[in-house]
Amino acid sequence: MLSLIFAARNSLSSVPLATNAVEAEAQKSSMTPAKLLQFCVGQGFDLHQLESGYRLIIGVINIPHDRGCEAHSDDVWLMHESGYELGNLDATLILQRTKVSPHKEAIWANSCELLGADP
Repeated sequence: MLSLIFAARNSLSSVPLATNAVEAEAQKSSMTPAKLLQFCVGQGFDLHQLESGYRLIIGVINIPHDRGCEAHSDDVWLMHESGYELGNLDATLILQRTKVSPHKEAIWANSCELLGADP
């Protein structure tokens, strides 16, 4: 916890630096995580069965395939509004048969453009 307190000192100049374990414990209990951390980390996954009669859209790219996703949302995988500024993004696609590699660069470029991120 001391490392978090020291890290918070850089972003919260009004927070006094703890000089002993008692002060560090008092600071720990008086600071909420929102005051300590100026960022949020999220992780999630989505699982879909591919079915005939639907388009397969990944990262706003239509992937030619005989099946697609019957999505309960807007058919835009990887694009979800979160209300935060994007710092890092890692997206892993696990597919059994669909070949995505020919479309990888287009998915990447569209994702960066839609998220307002540098490629």
